[in-house]
Amino acid sequence: MTDIKTHSLIAVVTGAASGIGYALSKALLKRGIFVYCVDNNNELEKRITPLGQMTQTRLMDVRDFDAWEKLLAEIIVAHGHIDYLFNNAGIGYGCDSVNLEREHYDRYIDINIRGVTNAISLIYPQMIRQGNGTIVNTASVGGLIPSALMTPYAMSKHAIYGLSESLRLEAALKGVRVITLCPGAVDTPIFDSVAPGDIKPIKSTRLREYTQEKRVSISADKFAELALNDITKNKSPIIYPRSFRLLVFIYRFMPALYRLITAKNLRDEMQRLNSPLPSDSLIE
Repeated sequence: MTDIKTHSLIAVVTGAASGIGYALSKALLKRGIFVYCVDNNNELEKRITPLGQMTQTRLMDVRDFDAWEKLLAEIIVAHGHIDYLFNNAGIGYGCDSVNLEREHYDRYIDINIRGVTNAISLIYPQMIRQGNGTIVNTASVGGLIPSALMTPYAMSKHAIYGLSESLRLEAALKGVRVITLCPGAVDTPIFDSVAPGDIKPIKSTRLREYTQEKRVSISADKFAELALNDITKNKSPIIYPRSFRLLVFIYRFMPALYRLITAKNLRDEMQRLNSPLPSDSLIE
């Protein structure tokens, strides 16, 4: 397996215009890796161009399977191989689930799940043909524990965690590594996210204010550096900040305690959102 510090490697990073995707792109470039930066954000080229000549930008929607086919064909013609796929693009915003409609769930499924499977269905077979490669899927700590007021986000990230860790077992027999990133509170624009503008607007939770009050977040750059170090060691899942590993441990082995810990914050935030409070039986 090729080490991540080796030169002449090719990586694709989705969601590369901001947050973890942008930080991963910068960190990969520092390691001498050529990066295809993918996003549907019109600011993509403006943000990536200053990073240097070891990049290519592709303004595309990860839901577009034809665009993925075109990108892969282009990379193989130009380089003959693809070494890293970082499925990082996704959406996430907090809200009371009573306000969600079908279109909100559909959007999560289309971007956070189908955007990942589109890439894997094409690039995983290519890596098998090569005899090597690494697929890194960004799930979330929210894919390991219940995340009230982030219900469709948690749904999609549980799916990505299950996909990644299951495929990891298969892929290891074929020379391909699959790794799951499970960021906890990483300071990215997702803290400020609201529902996409073309669907019904929803009053969002105060993710940024909460993490700042609790002082639990780390920067996207710090997360990227820690994650790439662990990717080199083929670790999975990768969870940072480290404090969130305790939260996962508590939920896994003491679920009743986890519910008690989260109950007060959940009540306070639901009250702020002007929604009916759940009965005690629902959260305790």
